[in-house]
Amino acid sequence: MPTASISGTTEICNGNSTTLTVVFTGTAPYTYSYSNGVTTFGPFTTSNTTENITVAPTATRTYTITAVDDSNCPGTPSGSAVVTVTQAPPANSVFIVSSPATGCVGNAAVVNVNPVIGATLYTWTVFPNTLINGQSGGVATTTVPTATFTLGSLPANESGWDICVTASNACGQTNTKCLTIRGALSTPAVISGTTVACASSSGTYSTGTVAGASGYSWTGTNGITFSGSGTSITANFPSGFTSGQICVAATLSCGYTGPQRCITVTSSVSQLGLMSGPFAVCPGQSGLVFSVPANSGLSSYTWTAPSGVTITSGQGTNSVTVSVAPGFNLGSMCVTGTSNCGIVSAARCKTVSSTLPLTPGNISGASTGVCIQTISYSVPLVSGITTYNWTAPSGATVVLGQGTNTVEISYPNGFINGQLCVTAQNGCGTSTARCINIKGVPGSPGVISGPVTVCTGEQGLTYSIAAMFGASSYTWVVPAGSSIIAGQGTSSIIVDWGTINGLVTVTATNSCGVSGTRTLNVIVNCKLSGNEIPGVLVNAYPNPVASELTVEVSSEKANDYALELTDVSGRVVYSGQMNTTGGMKTTTVDVSTLSKGMYMLTVRSNDGFTNQIRIAVQ
Repeated sequence: MPTASISGTTEICNGNSTTLTVVFTGTAPYTYSYSNGVTTFGPFTTSNTTENITVAPTATRTYTITAVDDSNCPGTPSGSAVVTVTQAPPANSVFIVSSPATGCVGNAAVVNVNPVIGATLYTWTVFPNTLINGQSGGVATTTVPTATFTLGSLPANESGWDICVTASNACGQTNTKCLTIRGALSTPAVISGTTVACASSSGTYSTGTVAGASGYSWTGTNGITFSGSGTSITANFPSGFTSGQICVAATLSCGYTGPQRCITVTSSVSQLGLMSGPFAVCPGQSGLVFSVPANSGLSSYTWTAPSGVTITSGQGTNSVTVSVAPGFNLGSMCVTGTSNCGIVSAARCKTVSSTLPLTPGNISGASTGVCIQTISYSVPLVSGITTYNWTAPSGATVVLGQGTNTVEISYPNGFINGQLCVTAQNGCGTSTARCINIKGVPGSPGVISGPVTVCTGEQGLTYSIAAMFGASSYTWVVPAGSSIIAGQGTSSIIVDWGTINGLVTVTATNSCGVSGTRTLNVIVNCKLSGNEIPGVLVNAYPNPVASELTVEVSSEKANDYALELTDVSGRVVYSGQMNTTGGMKTTTVDVSTLSKGMYMLTVRSNDGFTNQIRIAVQ
């Protein structure tokens, strides 16, 4: 006997459709009819064992199979599918009606919201390890506006359980409303109250309000007991009390206790706070104030001043005023505190000294070549110095900055030399002087850079020094037979060497005179080429050269010559050929694209002889 079962109970919004499912048993094909309680549909024939029916009622209907048969005989229908038709979204917003404000892990928390008109479902969310009506996963639905939450452990950094709810039907949903059930509390603020307490005494201690707390738990060590409750209590200290801790934590009504805030209370002060005051003093000063931070647990302070220092007021308090006698040198200023219990603390001491200013630091500024110039000089600025006194060399003038750590000194034409000095001054007196020697002429030139071994007749040799401050010109001297072909009067020259050893010397000059002399000993130890072309003269000009170099070859007979120009690293930067039939022949080389510096020109005959000339490109 065939059967047909219908299912698919659901909710739809008016105007939408849904799919119902009919499952057949027996021998296909199947013929069936179904009804929505108002209208009968069919008969329909199918060979499928599962048939989907799409329906779109405009009002709530119950669908049933009214008849079924297969190819052999009539069958039995079963089941029903209720399609509830909703006409509009929920009519009003959802809001929380009741819920606990706090909770503890394992507690059951019942949350109620208002019944929303037209809502058929309420969707609840919470942290995944909290159960909703016994269901895990953090999301559950109910058909009524209430849910029970079994509170699980809180995630890290969370202070409570965030619960949200939305009401809905097939046509839409309301707003989402959330609440928090507090399950953790913050640490109370700093505890207010004395940190010094005597045996058999009592004192008031308080802390700030902690958000969400339903109470406060006060605890003490070493026999400390409490009376009162809340954020302010009275602590009772037992006989024989010397020290202990007072702690407070916020609590929830379900039994949760938050983190503690604690202070240590003793019958004495172990160490006074840091002393402040002028620890470098001047003899004869008065009205100087020394102090330590006040402590409510102390009843008095006892100050001890070094010999030569007199306490003029404030003894017994945390701040005293003193005067310093003439001749005072060094000593310790000390203070102790006596607690309300009569116990004296350890002494807090600081060394007090009378010192004149130290000699100023090194003077920065030019010491040579200052002729007809205004030069800035300075020393490092030191705290506590009131004045810097500068003394200019004879003939020079302080034009700006006297009294400060930076001055400008003007030097006249003809200035030779002298000392520039500075002293530091404060209320105690004046330091020893810091001085430097000043010369009008430039300093002696630095080391001469250039070749110290050369070849006979070598050309285009460069000698130079670093530019000298205050120099207006330079005077170079080379050995007899050598020639300065460029740069005289500057810090760099080019020399065509002669045939003998000798000194290259240089002096710097300005309007006030000539500097000392710098020398460089140069030795001639070779010919420019050890295998020169016989019967041939090679010349190159101009040298130094900026753009076009002319190479001139004079020979007695015809020959072919290879030309190469190499830089100081040996890299070939130019190569070419010359052919002569006897007599003089010239060719030109473009050097305008080469970097400035020294190059070697090599002229090589086809029978292996060479002539070389050093070329300066500028």
